[in-house]
Amino acid sequence: MYKIMIADDELIERKAFRLMIQKHFNDLELVPDAATGNDVIRIVKQYKPDILFLDIQMPQKNGLDALQELTEEINNSMKVIILSAYDKFEYAQMAMKYGASDFLLKPVHRHDMINVINSYIKKIDEERYSNAENENFSKRINMISPHIENEIIYHVINNSKTFMELHLYLKALNLEAEDYVIIIVKNCKKILWPVETVAEVSKEITHCIVSKNLEFGSVILLPINQQTEKFDSISWVMNYAQYIMQKLKEKGISSSIGISKFYSETKSIFECYRQAFVIGNKITGEILQYNENDIGSNTNYHSFEYNTLIELVFCGDEEKLSNSFSEFLRNLMILNAISQSQVKQKVIEMFIKIDEKPFY
Repeated sequence: MYKIMIADDELIERKAFRLMIQKHFNDLELVPDAATGNDVIRIVKQYKPDILFLDIQMPQKNGLDALQELTEEINNSMKVIILSAYDKFEYAQMAMKYGASDFLLKPVHRHDMINVINSYIKKIDEERYSNAENENFSKRINMISPHIENEIIYHVINNSKTFMELHLYLKALNLEAEDYVIIIVKNCKKILWPVETVAEVSKEITHCIVSKNLEFGSVILLPINQQTEKFDSISWVMNYAQYIMQKLKEKGISSSIGISKFYSETKSIFECYRQAFVIGNKITGEILQYNENDIGSNTNYHSFEYNTLIELVFCGDEEKLSNSFSEFLRNLMILNAISQSQVKQKVIEMFIKIDEKPFY
């Protein structure tokens, strides 16, 4: 069903329009007519017609003045066909400027009126179909977005996709941005957080991607659309992190927050994840952004851990070995920023050394 309204100061014109419409269209609802500009505004806002035939010359307010006050209704897809007895370009130009869809000269011929109505009914149908499709698409995206978010975080953590590959995921979630930053919210007390806690708090302010709760806490991928200087963006991110920490504190959760540098598609997402992870492990109950000058080399540490694992193999303490090996693999990938294939190579090297070591 489509609603049509006629606005003209001449009663005979309004009656003639009504008769033509009722004769040629069965699926149209004629809402009350308007004889003045003020009536136009009142009736349009009350009945929300799909198509409005609007005369320019009317008392109180002319049609163009009334049109200026109906911006919201026009934006909501109401079609306005201007009626005028004067073939003046200025009228048509102003009418289009204020959102009119078409312009007809009076007296309006029957076939012109029929063609115009059919044309705009078709456009309304197309818009309704498109809007319905977009709404269904948005609903589907909302349903699968948690899975896409988890997929993105998985690839960030495991360094298994390039930025350009991840960009397709980000585009699907409408998260394209000039820059991004990785934030790791570390669980200080090593207790299980409610599943949605960090996600709910993080998304109260802005649209972002949040991981499921991981062993060490949660990972946030935050898009940054820079409208201001870089300094202001950094300040905003720090305030955002403080907000998250405060909200978690109100829920009885103690946290530390590590923040990576800003990055774009020219930089490695995994490197920024590593930055946030490293800085998050250096603090307790604080917020800190990564700075190379604050981070020392981890080579000696991993050399020591590597040898310790080999010794544990020969000690026979399976539980301690299992826990230490898991920690070793995680730190090897994150702190040394190496890929999964490189990790496999390191593990093979360790097994070779174990096999070569004499057993006593």
